[in-house]
Amino acid sequence: MPVPYAELEARAMELARQLANNSTAATGLAKPMMHHGAKLSSDEFLEDEALATTFGTQTQDRKEGCGPSSRGGEARPVI
Repeated sequence: MPVPYAELEARAMELARQLANNSTAATGLAKPMMHHGAKLSSDEFLEDEALATTFGTQTQDRKEGCGPSSRGGEARPVI
């Protein structure tokens, strides 16, 4: 979607903040996945995505992002 020139810097900074708050591992995987995925069938892409998701759930970024402090509180037992 085109961005009016007068809003360009503000929108670019907004996008930069969103990217900075993302998992660095997930962001790092996204670009090669898109480039490589363009050459794959839907089934092949979904297989690659499943592998990337599995990898992403094991990263320190994910562990920190899903911890109690990310929800604004202390850890509570599941049960």
